[in-house]
Amino acid sequence: MAKELHRRLLDDALAALGGTVQSVVAAYNRIDEATARMTAAAMQAEASIQQWQNVTLRRVWTCAFGTCAIVTFLCGILAWLIRGGH
Repeated sequence: MAKELHRRLLDDALAALGGTVQSVVAAYNRIDEATARMTAAAMQAEASIQQWQNVTLRRVWTCAFGTCAIVTFLCGILAWLIRGGH
């Protein structure tokens, strides 16, 4: 009877451990999947930030060039008017 009880407790313990191992493996798989998704999201965010920086830099250079061109044009007209050019 004691052997039967011992065997039954051992079987129950092994079954419980088997369930625990399966749960741990499932948790690791979910963690790996979540990590892969987070990595993909981080790479997409990095690409978006890089694109935003490029667009912003282009806008800054365009505004600077435009401003310099307009100021140069206005200074030329002012100089022409001061010299009396008609």
